[in-house]
Amino acid sequence: MTAGWDKGYVGFMDCVRIASFSGKLKLKNFKAYVLHSKIERTDEFGCANPDINRLGENALWSLKSNFVDIPTDCPC
Repeated sequence: MTAGWDKGYVGFMDCVRIASFSGKLKLKNFKAYVLHSKIERTDEFGCANPDINRLGENALWSLKSNFVDIPTDCPC
């Protein structure tokens, strides 16, 4: 199997485009990588409610997904 990356980035993407793949389209045949700039975490939040804690983590992932060298305000 040959894979490649066109070195483009457009912000957060929750989809994949497969141009060609000779194997079977199974999840185990693919890997995903997180790409973001190094961001120093300066504060942490936590409370007794796991849903609120998850909301905070989701916000952090949203920030990371839009910070690759320069901040972007939209995934398009």
